Amino acid sequence: MDQEKIFFILTFLLILSSLVLIIYSAHVIRISHEKLTPPSARVVSVYLCNGKIIISLLLNNTTPYPITINGGKINIVQTNQTILVGPSTLVKEEIINVSAPLLPSYAYYSTIGIKGLICGNISQNKVYITFYCVSPIHIVSYVKVIHLTYFNGTANVTFLVSTPVNSTVNFIRYIQLANDNLSRFVAENLGEIYIDRSLPAGTHNFTVSIEFPIVFCNSLKKGYTYTFFTYLNLTCHYLYENVTKCLQIYYILRN
Repeated sequence: MDQEKIFFILTFLLILSSLVLIIYSAHVIRISHEKLTPPSARVVSVYLCNGKIIISLLLNNTTPYPITINGGKINIVQTNQTILVGPSTLVKEEIINVSAPLLPSYAYYSTIGIKGLICGNISQNKVYITFYCVSPIHIVSYVKVIHLTYFNGTANVTFLVSTPVNSTVNFIRYIQLANDNLSRFVAENLGEIYIDRSLPAGTHNFTVSIEFPIVFCNSLKKGYTYTFFTYLNLTCHYLYENVTKCLQIYYILRN
């Protein structure tokens, strides 16, 4: 009888201790189920500018450790161009810009496919970041004055035109040259000067001789600042249509 009591008491104590251990473990032991997001890359923007295609790529390091990027490559699907990515260190987020020569065919795409592979290390572990996306193309065309001389009612003005497609400079109009320090006009030509100059895709410059019928001053004085202003009419020739723009051109000359 005594042995049975001892057995039941020991059994009860074991069961009680097990319950206490289970309750304690439920309060102390936590099992965390965290979702691990791998490092990523995505294309932010694509521009056609200055005779190049420029791709802005956002690299995102989602780990708590820096990634040593050894290099990589980006491939443009439509043209099969390959752009190399140089080595760097990625801590959190970083935007890198890569570029390739501009091909005439880019002007006829509204979007392009871009895929890439970037290789790196976290400590001694290899990391591979892959991506693929279809991105719209933004075309940047611009015209500016890069040089100007003036004497006795005649100005020689050198324009620079940069566009990824063939273009035609049609005319300039409403031309003014002013002395900023004195707030006075030097010369004016309020009519139109027809240029009709065709330019291939890329960056080019040309010089126009401008005769001013209204002249207030025959020369530019040293130590003064001058502003040249005109409207320039430019036609860009795309595959299926021509687009004509009227651009305001300013040029500041400190003589």
